[in-house]
Amino acid sequence: MSAKQKNTSRKRKETTTSQHRSHHEGEIGGRNGNGQSKRRSNHHSLKQDVDDIHNSPNVLWWLSTEPHVPLEREQDLCNAILRWGQKERGMLKDQPEFRVRQIRQRCQRNRIHLSQACSLRRHHMSDLNPFKSKEALLLGQSADIKASATLFEDAVAKFLQTKGIGYYTEQEQKAQLSQNNPQASKRGTPDFMMKKPIQLNVYSVDRRNNHRRRVHAERTIHWIEAKMFYGASTIRDPRGAVGSIPAKMKKYVEFYGQGAIVFSQGCGDALAAELAEIGVTALNCSGNEFDFSDLHRHQRTWCADQQGNILP
Repeated sequence: MSAKQKNTSRKRKETTTSQHRSHHEGEIGGRNGNGQSKRRSNHHSLKQDVDDIHNSPNVLWWLSTEPHVPLEREQDLCNAILRWGQKERGMLKDQPEFRVRQIRQRCQRNRIHLSQACSLRRHHMSDLNPFKSKEALLLGQSADIKASATLFEDAVAKFLQTKGIGYYTEQEQKAQLSQNNPQASKRGTPDFMMKKPIQLNVYSVDRRNNHRRRVHAERTIHWIEAKMFYGASTIRDPRGAVGSIPAKMKKYVEFYGQGAIVFSQGCGDALAAELAEIGVTALNCSGNEFDFSDLHRHQRTWCADQQGNILP
């Protein structure tokens, strides 16, 4: 072998050894340009990937800090909120102090919020008087009730926007349906139609386990419905706002695919289970990720007591 060939062979060997060493150091934690180990850099990239998944516009992480209300607790509460049965009238803010105190005590016993009791009471008053309006039952003016529902939907819309979830409003859906298929425009339309399927992950934070996320339910959803009330399990009349929900959600699933429904005051476990079988996830707002300031400001103009407590 000539001297030139020996020199070339030596260079190739050195280059191969150097490349092997660099590759090996990269695997066991060689240094990068910032003096940090490459293993640490790779770990950081992995963490970033996980964060990107959690913040992905294709995934909606829904924090839920409270479970659905057990049916037996809801039933027990009904005994306190309907003192006069079919003759029950007026918002809770207008009831005698002793009645409000009794209902508070029953709520504490069943670990139910007073706001949920107010909504449940309104449901049953309407259920016992199916042909009487909210005005006739002294539960507020329809304009105020409708405005509150709209403000709740606005809060849900802002929440979805902050999560980067694209959607079509109900008005946009109706406009598209009327153009593309006038016959289909007669279908019901959910409040929010996802622009693309979304992976919904309902989770809580386990504080006893290093604040890890604990997923309770997951579903690929195509739409979200928003309801400004408590999803009562004890209302079955399909003519009412709550009783009609299962049949309505079933039609949505048939037309648009699986979805979710968010209740401003949470949901009973029996209704939630029934909806889950249909293909709909029941959601609540217990995670405190919503801005209800506009809603509460409006409610204090028509359904709050003198201290500003909202008691519709």
